[in-house]
Amino acid sequence: MPPIHDARAQRLAPVFLALVAACSTAAESVSDYEVTVGVKRYNEALATAYARESAEPLAGAATAAEMQRVDDIVNFLGQGGMTMDARQESFDAQKVSVSADGRATLNSDEVWWYRHWNPATGEVKQAPRRVRYQMHYTLVKDAGRWLVDRLEETGYKELAVRADSK
Repeated sequence: MPPIHDARAQRLAPVFLALVAACSTAAESVSDYEVTVGVKRYNEALATAYARESAEPLAGAATAAEMQRVDDIVNFLGQGGMTMDARQESFDAQKVSVSADGRATLNSDEVWWYRHWNPATGEVKQAPRRVRYQMHYTLVKDAGRWLVDRLEETGYKELAVRADSK
């Protein structure tokens, strides 16, 4: 194989660097995507957990500690004869950070609709509400899957309940 001439190497170097940069960006995007999917999976399971009055739907989406926190909320509501209906109307992942030690964080802007009601009587205990939250999620990677370990509300704003969301 003949040696590569300096002029050819100089022409190909920018192409090679562009390919390396593109692959590097794609790998980061895949990680960000996987973390975002983990949070979305958690939020879908959370709405189901509240409706079923059990943290079990969070298995595979949350750590044991986070499942216990949700179970405590479900039990508290149940003691008052209430169940929570919850729907996520929007989700915007704003910042994702992934570390090499199997931890990640995600900041988001979300809108949720919810109400508290008594399933035995149908009585609405708390009228429907819409809230915009800014959230900070901490996730851990377990068996190749991102699990929500902790979440913190960093912003909260009550919104008007739309007529079509009741």
